Amino acid sequence: MLILIRGAGDLASGIALRLHHAHMKIVMTDLPRPSAIRRTVCFSQAILFGSMRVEDVTARRAESPEDALRITAAGDIAVLADPQAACIAALKPDAVVDAILAKRNLGTRITDAPCVIGVGPGFTAGKDCHAAVSSIEPACSICGSENIDRKKDSKWLINIRDDAEFSRILEPAYYYFVLFEPIESHSDVQVSIWQADPKTKGFAYMLMDYYLNIRPASESHAALDLWPYHIKFCLTQPTLIYRSTITAAGEIKISVFPTRGNTRFRVNKN
Repeated sequence: MLILIRGAGDLASGIALRLHHAHMKIVMTDLPRPSAIRRTVCFSQAILFGSMRVEDVTARRAESPEDALRITAAGDIAVLADPQAACIAALKPDAVVDAILAKRNLGTRITDAPCVIGVGPGFTAGKDCHAAVSSIEPACSICGSENIDRKKDSKWLINIRDDAEFSRILEPAYYYFVLFEPIESHSDVQVSIWQADPKTKGFAYMLMDYYLNIRPASESHAALDLWPYHIKFCLTQPTLIYRSTITAAGEIKISVFPTRGNTRFRVNKN
C-alpha cells in the first residue's frame, strides 16, 4: 500500500514512522526549504541533506515521483519538495494523510485518494477528507448545532519548573490520568483512568521537548497542555485501567477495573 503524507515535520514524521513499521510504502512532501523546528526528528531534513534517519528508518530525497517509487521499493521513505502535492496525480496513492498542521486546509481534496485523512483543525470529514483526526469540529456531533461554546479547561497540565524537577521526570513509576466526561445527552458521567509509564519513549520525548524547547519560548513558562484523546496524549501510550458510568440516579456501572497487577480486566456487565 502506498501512502502519501503531506508535510514532513515532527508529527508527520511520527505518522510516517508508524506506517513504515506497518510495512506501508511512504512518500512525503514538504517545502523546498522546510520550516520544521524539531529538525532532529523530522524527515523533512532529507530535502536539504539528501537523507535523514529517525530512529531505525531512513528517508531519502526524491527528485521526481518516479524516483520516489524507486526509493520506497528499496525500503526507505521518499521525501519530495512538492508543497502543493502535485505528485498525487502521478503516484495515485492508496491513501493521503494531510499532516501539515496549518490549522486550515491547504488544498487537500477528498478525491485525492480512496482514503484521505486530515490531521489537525481545518478539516471536515465527508467534505474535504474521509476522516479528520484531532480536529475541532464546526458542529456538535450529537445535535448538529454550530452554536458551540468551547471550554478550554478540559485538559491535564504538566509543569516542570526547574532543572531539579526536570532531572526527576522519569522517577514516578506511573502517571495516572483521570477524566470525567458527560455521556448519554449529558445526563450520565463517564469516569476513566489511564496509567502511563514516563519511561515510554514518546512520553519521555514529549516532556523533554516541553522543558527544553516549548517552555523557554513561552514568556509565562506555561505548563504543558495535555488534551484527552489528542496526539500528545496518545504519545504516552496510556493503558485504560478503570472505566465506569455514573448515572443521573447515582448508580455506578463499572466496565473496566484493574486487577492487583494493574492489568486490564473487563467486568461482566451482566
